[in-house]
Amino acid sequence: MCNLPQERPVRRRSTLAPPEKVDKLFLELSSESRLDLLRELEAKELRMGELARRLRLTATEATRQLKRMTDALLIRRLPQGAYTATTYGRLVLQLSPSLEFVSRHREYFTTRDLSQLPHPFLNRIGELSQGTLHMETMETIVTGEQLMGRVKRYFWAMVPGPGSELLGPTVHEQRLRGVDFRFAVPAELLPLKALPPGAEPDFKLRGLPQIPAILAATDAEGFVSFPPIGGRWDYAGFYGKDPTFLQWTRDLFLHFWEQGKRAPTL
Repeated sequence: MCNLPQERPVRRRSTLAPPEKVDKLFLELSSESRLDLLRELEAKELRMGELARRLRLTATEATRQLKRMTDALLIRRLPQGAYTATTYGRLVLQLSPSLEFVSRHREYFTTRDLSQLPHPFLNRIGELSQGTLHMETMETIVTGEQLMGRVKRYFWAMVPGPGSELLGPTVHEQRLRGVDFRFAVPAELLPLKALPPGAEPDFKLRGLPQIPAILAATDAEGFVSFPPIGGRWDYAGFYGKDPTFLQWTRDLFLHFWEQGKRAPTL
């Protein structure tokens, strides 16, 4: 049988448009007026004139910005003439709080080590955006003491040392009222030598190989401080009461609590 030469497959050029780079998206959102425009159209369908009045833009500038955002597929024009955010534009807004948060506090994050945080928590770090940054150590310590005194249902904390807060009378009094106290400390500190032999602590205790953050999570308030790069621990961090802030602190604590080793008995 004669072997016929096989034809080489014909390579066809893709008809798909080349993927957009993320730097182009950043460019589109680099203007405060365009970002405000997208937020307005996420909340409500608006015509060009109303948008211009809300954002205090001239008609020419509003028209130019609308065209640019439409070309970027962040917004679209409806048949009746109003504009609205696309599903892509709404998704971009949902993902932007983390970048806005770290950008707003860039001086703080430039000096902090977040390498021990799992990626899901880094992706959600914008949930801390409603918190207040406390840079003074004494202010933070006072806030923490007040927070412990106000707790009603639970107080969960990660700390880089044993600390007097683990052994103080406040914990004992709150524990008698049924408050769930949990502390995660460096594993090398266990068992806590300050406890008398055979004594039962007023809290649940677990050891971690490394403490990723100083953290306090309660039913109504939360605090988180990230470790300084190449330096000693301080208490500069974020305090908040917002539900999303509280959820982030609770989730981070429980993530590491499940990995912690139970404290050995003395």
